[in-house]
Parts: sequence; C-alpha cells; structure tokens
Amino acid sequence: MSIGELKSRLPGIEAHVHGNEAVARGAIEAGVWVASCYPGTPSSEISDTLSELSKYFDFEFEYSVNEKVAAEVAAGVAIAGGKSMVIFKGAGFFVASDVLFHSVYSGITGSFVIVVCEEPGLHSSADEVDQRVMGRLGYFPTFVPANPAEAKDMTIEAFKLSGQIKQPVLLRLTTRVCLQRGFIKLGKLPQKEPHTVKWDIKKPWWQQFVLVPETCRPGRLRSIEAIDRVKEICETSKYTEVSKVQSNIGVLTCGVCHGYVLEALKLLNLKASTFKVGISFPLPEQRLKGFLQGIKQLFVVEEGEAYLELNVRALAKDVNPDIQIFGKDNAYFPLAFEYDTSVVVKSMAKALKLNSPINYEKREAEAKPLQKLVFPRPPVLCSGCPHRASAYAAKKATKGKAVFVQDVGCYALAAPPPLNVGDIELCMGTSTGVACGLNYVVDKPIVSLIGDSTFFHAGLPGLVNAVYNRANFTLLVLDNLATGMTGFQPNPATGIRGGDKPGKRVIIEDVARGMGVEDVKVVDSYNIKELQSAIKDSVAFEGVSVIICRRECAILSAKENREKGQPIIPYRVDPNKCNGCWLCISQFGCPSIEKEGEVAKIISENCNSCGVCPEICPSKAIMKGNGDE
Repeated sequence: MSIGELKSRLPGIEAHVHGNEAVARGAIEAGVWVASCYPGTPSSEISDTLSELSKYFDFEFEYSVNEKVAAEVAAGVAIAGGKSMVIFKGAGFFVASDVLFHSVYSGITGSFVIVVCEEPGLHSSADEVDQRVMGRLGYFPTFVPANPAEAKDMTIEAFKLSGQIKQPVLLRLTTRVCLQRGFIKLGKLPQKEPHTVKWDIKKPWWQQFVLVPETCRPGRLRSIEAIDRVKEICETSKYTEVSKVQSNIGVLTCGVCHGYVLEALKLLNLKASTFKVGISFPLPEQRLKGFLQGIKQLFVVEEGEAYLELNVRALAKDVNPDIQIFGKDNAYFPLAFEYDTSVVVKSMAKALKLNSPINYEKREAEAKPLQKLVFPRPPVLCSGCPHRASAYAAKKATKGKAVFVQDVGCYALAAPPPLNVGDIELCMGTSTGVACGLNYVVDKPIVSLIGDSTFFHAGLPGLVNAVYNRANFTLLVLDNLATGMTGFQPNPATGIRGGDKPGKRVIIEDVARGMGVEDVKVVDSYNIKELQSAIKDSVAFEGVSVIICRRECAILSAKENREKGQPIIPYRVDPNKCNGCWLCISQFGCPSIEKEGEVAKIISENCNSCGVCPEICPSKAIMKGNGDE
C-alpha cells in the first residue's frame, strides 16, 4: 500500500499505485465526508487505504456490519447534503440493492458514489455478475475505468456528477483494474469545509425522502430526467475515446478490454477504428451512431454480459443495417470469465479468417506437461489456524454423521478433503438460514459454521428465525477476532473501528443469549477435547445451540509474537514413537506436517506452535522442538 505517497498534500506528484488505491485518493481529492464499506475482494484495498488515510485527512471512514448498512450510512450522509462513498465487491451490491435502488427514487441533496468491484473469472468470488446491467436497471450513471489513472479521475468526476444531478452514481471496476499498477498524478486537495449540515426542520423532507408510493412517483420521474441530463454530458465526455482510421473494421469496447484490443491489433497488424466507452450508462448514442457510419465489420469486446453488444445491435439497425457484428451472441467471444490479449486475437482472427500470429493452442499444449512438474497448491487453511481445530472437533464429535452447513470465510476451506466439513455453502448467512430449512427435512444432526464477521453481517436474522421457529441445530461461531479472508479488517467482535479508532466491542455470546438462545458455550478452539465434548452436548440439546469457538487468527498471533520478540518454538515428531498412522496428515491436514519415510515430520519453518497436533496424535509422538513434553 502506497500510503506514503497517497497522504501527500503536494499536487503534481506522481504515485505508482493500484487501481484501488487510486480510487481512495480520488475520493479524498473529491472532498469525501464519509466513506463506508463491508470488505470484500477485490475491493478491500480501497477501504483499507481509506481507513489508513482517515488518520491524515478530514473525513470519516466506517467498516459497517454489512453492505446494506454501509449503503444506508452513505445514503444518510448524501440525503442530508454531505459527500459520501460506499464500497463493496460485486456480491455486496445485491446485499445493498434495496437501499441503492430506493436512493435513486429518493434522490439526494449532496453527492453519493457507489463503488462496486467485480471479479470476471471468479478468483475469490462465487458469482460473475455484470454490474453494468444493474446500472441500467437501477438508473445509476455508470463509470467504467480502464486503468488506475482513469479510476482516480472518474472517482472525482462521479462525485461531481452526483452532486450535479442529485442522484447516486456508480463506479464499476473489475479485478484487473483494481489490482493493476499504474501512475497517477496527485491533484489539489479541497479546502477544508465543515462536515455538518443545518437540518431545516421546517422543510417538508417527508415529501421526498419518506418513500411511499405517493412520493416515489415523482422520484421515478426525477430519475428519468436526471439520466436525460447525463445523456447530454456523455456525448462530450472525455472518457469516451474514439480513434478513426482508414478501415472498414471497428472495435467497440470498455474498461480493461481496451488495452487487450490495442495489443491484439498490433499483433494482427490490423488497422481498425476503436470506440472506448467510459460511461456505460447512459451510452453516448449519437457519437456511437456516428462511429458506426462506414463500418462494415464491428467487434464488440467486453467482459461479462453482452451489454454493449445488445445496445449497438439496436442502434445499428437505424444507421448501418448491413454491418456485421462479432460478439458474444454469435459465439465469436466467450460469455464467461476474464479476457486477455489471446482471447481477442483468437476471436478476431477467427472472424476475419486470418492466421493468428501466435499459435496459442500449441503453446498451451506445450505447457501442459510442465504443469505436472508444478507442485499442486490447492487453497488450504494456514498452519495453526483455529478453524481447522474447530472443524476437526466437529467432525470427530459427530462421527461424520452430521450435515455441515458452511458460510463465507476462511473456515469454508474446511469443506474439501481431508476435513470434509462442509456440505452446503451458498452465500453470506447461509449457515443459519439454510440450517432452518434443513431442520424441516433432514434426519441427521445439523451443524453450522460461521465466522465472527459473517455472524454480524448476515447470521443474525437466520438465528432469530431459528429461535422463533424452534429449529434444532448447532451453530459454531468461529471467532478468530478478525475479518481474516479479506485482510484482517476489524468487525464488531474486535471493538476496533476504521482508522484504528476504538469502538464498543459487541460480545457474540451476549448477542446469542439476547436473541433467546438457551444453550450458549464459549470454548478455546485449540482445546480439542473440551470442544468435542461441548459439541456432543449441544447436538444432543433439543433446540438451537451456539458454541463460540474463540482463538485469535494464527497469522495475527504470529505477527504479535514477532513484534514482541517472542520466539515461536515449533513442535517436532519423535520418530521412535510415531507409528505412521498419518492421522495428522490424512484427517487433520496441517500443511506443516509431511511424510518422511515411514514417519511424520513437522516443517519447523511453517509451524505456528498451536499445540493442537499433540492433542490429536494417538501415539503421543509430537512434542515441543526442544524435546520437552
């Protein structure tokens, strides 16, 4: 993270940053008052950067309990007249959509920028949804940057446009823009202004902001009028880049695909006019119609849905009905996953019946044998991860006869072998809501697993539902005192806020009891025997049981030990006692343990000294590295 450069107050400095960091700096230069988020890859660095920069600049930053609340926070600021931003990953948009869509009908009096980061290719997400479509559906003017410089500039422009039309504006990034590095030029910082507004209680606010059918009807008309104004702006926007050359071939694209197109044209030694869209909704239709004049063959290159393609096909019927369009609908370009230069080269070469300058298929075939030489690295829980111990205890306590409902977080990595603790995982909150449904139809014990952050994010409504409807299952709340999977951001269970400010710690077991759960236990995740006993008792309990499995994330505890100068003494295997049962590898699956001949060996460099493996070893062959029992 380039905090050193990003906190500079001197304009004109060039900073080498990620696209996410560029968005954060853009928000500060735009004069953001309040930024809120629920962290999620690939958007996490935007919020983490803003959290750190809030120590140096005059704005508030909040890690909210979920995306809906984050959107409500930002909407409240913008309705009152402030400048706000909300940040989340693609899936988070759907969690917040109720708020976001209604904020279009209510309108705002300040500025409201919605940043959504998507993952074509599903690298760390469970969905591949094109938010450009949601921009059109929800009437959000939608900026689509192609690189870090555009990400910063479009953030500033989005704040300006939102304040101008009094509507929320969407900034849509994809993985390769979020994590792409590039240079940005730092701009001037706004003059300090008071971040409070004088609420005019005499003004009939309810006529606009209390959303009932009577007030939504004029709100709907306001949103249409706002988009009509943006259409005029789009026609002259600098973010629409048009390059006309002497050729009857054209390419329509947006976002990071623009770079792939330029590389592909060079490789193919092909001349083509290009049209890069910077605002995907509303489209600059008049400029696009002009571009289509004289084009005989048009390539539409876009990741995600055939959004540009469907629009340009409709426009082409009026201005150039004979144009031949190559896109997703006629299978020249793939509908799923990320693009790169090779995808564009192969698709264009196929359509134009050209020989590809690079035989990508041959290169891929040549690379396949090399894959066998690469050591497989499937996703795995870290050495010493308390979630592994909790999952192992759950499996042992139920003798593998339970249905395990997983949730979204590091602990979901307990679902694959060798732990096999995970039969269902849909989305955030799955563990409680789905368990309620299984309760009606499954004849086995039901054990759900949810993390501390996810518990507050989406687990609470399902738990209330379970208590109310007298469901019968056991919920393990895996409290590792951090939002681990997305970068160790704080959450209500930690008592820390954004910018490392102190907050009020919300105690999970108190929340569970307050919801009416009668059987609540707190157990150290590393205490396998106690945890197994607790799970057996809870599974036998008729009703909803909650066990908080509490132990700090192994990465954080190791970091703290290093900072304190405390050495981590690894465990070792006594080869004279090890009988080669391989339980520590085949069932527990610690990545710090490997086979060495007929016995197990602990990789001392990887060991976090959690002390769980001695508990599970049936031959008592594992001890501290210095030889002490």
